[in-house]
Amino acid sequence: MPASGLVYVIGYPGSGKSTALALALQAPITAVHKTPFAHIAYADGTVQLGANRAAFSGTDALPLNVQPTVLKWLPGAPGRVIVAEGDRLGNDKFFRAVVGLGMSLRIILIGVTELQARYRSWKRGHDFDGRFFRGRTTKVDNLERHWSNRMTTVDGTQPPEAVAADVRAALYG
Repeated sequence: MPASGLVYVIGYPGSGKSTALALALQAPITAVHKTPFAHIAYADGTVQLGANRAAFSGTDALPLNVQPTVLKWLPGAPGRVIVAEGDRLGNDKFFRAVVGLGMSLRIILIGVTELQARYRSWKRGHDFDGRFFRGRTTKVDNLERHWSNRMTTVDGTQPPEAVAADVRAALYG
């Protein structure tokens, strides 16, 4: 049975999106697909868009031009829930297209302040250009305003395991 919806995790760079989702998805991986784009299948029926890697994982591991391919694939996608995080597909155009396909869309915002996000990014060795960081925070702020009716906010200042537990509850609750 194809999935009927998408759950997308957003947040400032350094907010903990990749870590939270990696910890929240606890079922064993059953397959890692490379076509039609990178995605991961889990034993519980969850499918994650993108790839797991040390830096810039999730949808940020996908090519810049992947959006049309994902939108074509989504309506027949296997899995009880499709999840994603990352900047590549975390945008208004993609979210509108998902809703336009008749799929449900839920968004999980990992909430941290800009200062916390910058500090975490710096600790991980990512010294983002000020313009880049400002662009990404503005994008997340705009998504939060526009999509608040589909959004659950998770307190990203908690320890990673607590953030992951809240994300897990929002995914499967």
